[in-house]
Amino acid sequence: MTNSNTLSTFSTSSNTTILSTSETPTLALQTTTASLAASSSSSAVSAITRSSSSTSDHSAVLNTTTTTSSMGPTSLSTSTTRAINTTSSGAGPTPTVCGEYGPFTLNWDDEPNWNPDKPITDPAAAPAVFNPYHHLYFALGYVYVPPPSDPFPPISPPRLTMFFTNETGADNESSPSAGGLRPGEISAGPRAVESAFWFDAYSAYLGCDNEGPNDCELSITGYQYSAFAKQEISAFQQNVTLPPCPGMTDCHLEQVHFPASFRGLSGLQFQASVGNEKKIFFMDDLSMAWSNNTCAAGLLRQRSR
Repeated sequence: MTNSNTLSTFSTSSNTTILSTSETPTLALQTTTASLAASSSSSAVSAITRSSSSTSDHSAVLNTTTTTSSMGPTSLSTSTTRAINTTSSGAGPTPTVCGEYGPFTLNWDDEPNWNPDKPITDPAAAPAVFNPYHHLYFALGYVYVPPPSDPFPPISPPRLTMFFTNETGADNESSPSAGGLRPGEISAGPRAVESAFWFDAYSAYLGCDNEGPNDCELSITGYQYSAFAKQEISAFQQNVTLPPCPGMTDCHLEQVHFPASFRGLSGLQFQASVGNEKKIFFMDDLSMAWSNNTCAAGLLRQRSR
């Protein structure tokens, strides 16, 4: 974000490269090409102080068909996508006698109440996402905001999350308050070694601080914990192109579906840019599920923050 404290927005056509790594010498390379049709009526007038009017129940979705060819130890998978309209709903993990398990959606609506008297003019004035939030840790730079302080109406009101990189230190991987996470990462954090906190990632509604005319490029990286390396390793990557929102008025979040390979993750990182300039991005309704649904894992989650 520039020092002018203004925001701009974004569109979606995506080239996805998924690099799958393992402890063996075998390397699997998958490439997914996606294109997310942007709303034809993204028009605007810029600044995070502006409110945007939109309906939150219609967004673009990716439908995917896949063809695969095999070439020795490397397999290449290509998918094409088209945009359709859909509605969104979310549910939390299911608590049972065996603890907490199953799918859940992060929407930041259950964060501590914060309703400013007037639209904020600086995103740094918004409260940080608390760690851990639903057992997961958020890198420094994630805040939650209500309209009209952001140009994108939430998919599930009243709030969404925003990530910004500037002088707050969001690019510092060693940030102690965020568990040493990478910029833009959502992670099991200090519990990455424990499979009970690994997750599957399905989709999210995303928007970019980009007034145009160029598209916003969003890089999404999935990390897995390697017992061999004793650390998280980059396992999968998806690249998404999001359209601009001219003037930052009447902006709409776009639903991005993640590849089927985004399973068993210990971390998920989002980075937005236009050219070489890093950009603020917005997100709501991050759809996920716990990977390990054994009784022991569910009970561990249930008694953990």
